[in-house]
Order: sequence, then structure tokens, then C-alpha cells
Amino acid sequence: MPAHDLYPRFLTHLRQSAMLPSSAQILLACSGGLDSTVLLHLLHRLAARMQWRLVVGHINYGQRGAASEADEVAVRQMAADWGLPIRVDGGFAASAQDGNFQDRARAYRYRRFGEWMVAEALDTLCTAHHRDDQVETVLHHLLRGAGTKGLSGMAAVASLPVLEPNAAIPGAYRLVRPLLPFARSELDTYARAHALPWREDASNQSPRYLRNRIRHELVPLLRDMAPRIDERLVDLAALSQELEVHLVSEAELFFKTQCHITKEKDETLASNELKNKEKIYFDRQPFLARSPAVQGAVLAYVLRRAFPGTFFSRETLDKLSRLIIEGQAHAFYTLPGGGVFEKDARAVTIVFPT
Repeated sequence: MPAHDLYPRFLTHLRQSAMLPSSAQILLACSGGLDSTVLLHLLHRLAARMQWRLVVGHINYGQRGAASEADEVAVRQMAADWGLPIRVDGGFAASAQDGNFQDRARAYRYRRFGEWMVAEALDTLCTAHHRDDQVETVLHHLLRGAGTKGLSGMAAVASLPVLEPNAAIPGAYRLVRPLLPFARSELDTYARAHALPWREDASNQSPRYLRNRIRHELVPLLRDMAPRIDERLVDLAALSQELEVHLVSEAELFFKTQCHITKEKDETLASNELKNKEKIYFDRQPFLARSPAVQGAVLAYVLRRAFPGTFFSRETLDKLSRLIIEGQAHAFYTLPGGGVFEKDARAVTIVFPT
């Protein structure tokens, strides 16, 4: 087998994982870069054999002027050359607001992907994340202060995040990462062997973003110190995923059996964002009876229910755990996302706007 022949190994991976069954209705997120171009080529080669329906999705963020336009042209051309339908969005720049660009861009693209999947009657979103991305993700989460969820990195198969909490959109939507076991160097070799055209995003070299510094500075240093660091971090992610499944199961059970939700309207707060609010509360004693790991999972689960999409660091979770455990009768803590944490001698309450 030629060294560059990723195709048979990719096919074996799909068969063993069963992540893309026959007749899957697929939206492939394609930026025009190396990773998504290789994935598009691989899936296109298999589409007829597997009876997949394959639609290409591209977001033009409009942040790099002519380069962004050239990316869009390149993706449109690939789709046309391979006879694939395509969806393109260029509305992000007009909707830009203050805040972290990468976080806003991610939220925007997943929302648009979800809308396209509904419009096209698709059931699976494929992204081109690979093993190097997994390594960077674990390190990124570790630097931000992560627990088992963060150290789990990216799952090979997950629920599409923007659709999961939206009950108005019917059906089950899956997010699949078929390239996760393969290194970027393997994708590069494959693309060159098959003369695939791809675009280079200059912003991926900018030290402005922490993710880029991890890729270009931290990862090479770690590889020099520990040549098998990629393998070890990927193994850490897999072990963390297994532990996270157990912890989430325990947290869900606690939420169902111990937590209570109430809705309130405080007319005295005419302009306050908590005028219309909900509360999740639970007794301290059942919480204190759990192990520290389960306590952290419970808090993370409750906060995700109250503030979907808001990141809570391991430091914040640890601080809240200490406030619950400590003997002082009352404690108050302001939460990101416009809510508050309150504790008294008997109960813990999370207040959040609706």
C-alpha cells in the first residue's frame, strides 16, 4: 500500500466505527483549507458506494478581504467540479459584534450549519478535525483550566451543539469527525499525491490567537521534549471521555432526583436583566454526600443547563464547590452570563435570566 494512500485506512476506520452509515445525509463543512479539502475528496470518492447524499457548506467570514473571496471561489469550484450541491453564507461580517472573534465565528457557523441541515433534510454534519487538532484542543483546554470534559477534547461523534437545546427543530442531528485518528501530515501527503487544490489561511499563523501559539510554539516544544506527546494526549482524551460519561451520568441522576426549577417575575426590578428569572436549587446534604469528582460534575451540569454556551473554568467550579462545602451560613457569587450563585445553611440556588 503506498504511503500516501489514506483512502483504504479511512474506509477501514469508517467500517469499524460505523460513524457514517449507508444512506447518511451529510453536510460537509468546507473552508477550502487542506483538512476539509481532503475530507471532501475522501467522502466524494465513497458517496456513490455508500449511497450518501453530500452537500458542501462554506462560511465566508469576510475578515480577510480578497483572500476570503478567493476561499469561497475555490470551494464553489470544487463543488462544481465534483457535481456537489453547495450552500454558502457571507453574512457574518455584517453581524459582527464586540467579543472574541473565534468564539463568535464558531457560534455563527454552527447556527448556519444547523439551518442548512433543516432546509436540506440532512442528518449529519462532518467536520475535518484531525489528530493534531485533538492534541491542540486538549492543551488549549488544559491552559484554560479544564476538568474531565475539557480534557476529553473532541468526540468523534456528538450531538450538533446549536440544535441540541432547540426543541423547535425536529429530529436528531449528529456532528461527526471522521479524520480524528489521522495526523495532519497524513492529510498533506494525501492531498499532494492526488494534486488537490487547497487554500492557506494566513490568520492561522498569527500569534494573536492562543490556539496558534499552541500549534506553532507549545506543541513543537513538547514534541522535542517527549516525541510521543501526541499519542499520550490523544490517550488522555480517550480516558477522560470514558470518565466524563460516568460523571455526566451521575450528574444527570442528581439533577433529576435532587434539583428543582422555579420561574419567577420580580416586578421591582424594572430594568434589571433578572426581572424574568429562573432558579435551580438543591439541598446541600445530598450534594455533600457525593465524591468531589461527582460534585464538580453536578455543578458543571447545572451551570450548563442554566447558562448554555457559557464557559466556566475549573477554577470557578472549584470555588463554588468550596463555597458549598464550607461551614459559613451564607455565600453569594456573581456568575458569568448574568446570574448569581447563592448558598445558605440548607440549600444551593442558581439564579439565571430567561
